[in-house]
Amino acid sequence: MHNFKPLQAWIFGCGLVGSLFALTACRTTSDTYVDYQDRRLTPVQPRLDLKHFDLVDTQGRTSIGSSDPDLRLDPRNNFGDFTLSWDANFSDDYRATFYVSPTIFASDGRQIAYNYCGYRHNCGFTGSAFCTYRADYSVSCASNASVDLAGWITPSPRKLFLILELCDTRSLSCQQDFHEVTFY
Repeated sequence: MHNFKPLQAWIFGCGLVGSLFALTACRTTSDTYVDYQDRRLTPVQPRLDLKHFDLVDTQGRTSIGSSDPDLRLDPRNNFGDFTLSWDANFSDDYRATFYVSPTIFASDGRQIAYNYCGYRHNCGFTGSAFCTYRADYSVSCASNASVDLAGWITPSPRKLFLILELCDTRSLSCQQDFHEVTFY
């Protein structure tokens, strides 16, 4: 037997209880969970999955169903109005951010729209942004501020990329898709 003094025994007991409590509060970060009905490990679905990103340009052409849709944004057509839309599967809130960029990378671009999406928001499994491209080479989408793109577009026409980035608000894992567009 151990020869513990009462104070040492009390400290040891508190430490043991605290350690057991801390271990039960830990959870794994793996992508599996245990179904306690049959004790099998089951993979967890991704928290966010971008299924589709579509652009309807100022001439009414869509990016759907064409390998080379020749998408164009021209302020002289349809008042410069165009639509961006997407479909996604999600298990938690996410943010949808649109960029215009000279490359396929959002980090090289300028943000033109930003929305929080999910079960308690206006966008969920589907979402859209209604935007306007103006003759002064600026773009605005819904309630987002107008963004000046003159330095990238003049002289026009110029090919740039419209990028959609969806990011899970908890893990900050992101998915992107893009369309090459000619700006006039």
